[in-house]
Amino acid sequence: MKTCSLRAAMALMAFVLVALTGCGGGDDSNAGNADTRPSFALQAAYQARIVSGVTDTFVVSGVCTGTASLAVGAVTPATFESVNGYQALTRSSFNLMCGAASSVVTDEPSTEYFDANYMPIGSSDPEEYVRFTSAPVTFAAQVRAGDAGSLGTSTVYSDSTKTSVTGQQRSRYVVQAETPTTVLVVITTDYYGAAGQIESMDDVRYRLELNGSLTMVSMTSDLAGPNPSRVVFTKV
Repeated sequence: MKTCSLRAAMALMAFVLVALTGCGGGDDSNAGNADTRPSFALQAAYQARIVSGVTDTFVVSGVCTGTASLAVGAVTPATFESVNGYQALTRSSFNLMCGAASSVVTDEPSTEYFDANYMPIGSSDPEEYVRFTSAPVTFAAQVRAGDAGSLGTSTVYSDSTKTSVTGQQRSRYVVQAETPTTVLVVITTDYYGAAGQIESMDDVRYRLELNGSLTMVSMTSDLAGPNPSRVVFTKV
């Protein structure tokens, strides 16, 4: 079940690893009329989460059960692929039971890289090296329920030499209404293997409040293959 833990860790990082290519979209039925839907400050909330760092803990259910945590450190100056910006040291920990006699206990470090505007440009860990192929852009300052769009694409290599491509990640997002003062920002990421086969499909949900608070809610990882399965991470 090592693939389960690695994919889950990557999915939990999806929001800080992937930049929106645009926060427009949504329903145009109100064109020409004042839009009365509340707007939410996504860009400011995102940047605050990146700059200060955060630790999330989870209860895990589904084909695997147990606990997990993801700690993202505060950013420090760094250079990635000749781009000056910042880095954040992260650590994902899992204590899972997957099947009657299959336990997974891991403690996996990684480093996430951002440009000068705190937008993600890559990551590195002992088992893979991720480089985002689209130029980073900033989030829209304000978003509303119904906004949706495509997300960036990244290439996954076995290491920093970038001689061996092991996969690709493609993401999209949607902003969903929840309450009069909150929306859910849902990031969906599809993970592909070196041969182009789908390996997992993950949804990460964040709650964005009118006061600017951005918190993770849950992550669902649907693992593909001959025996499809689902793992759900619920924040506690």
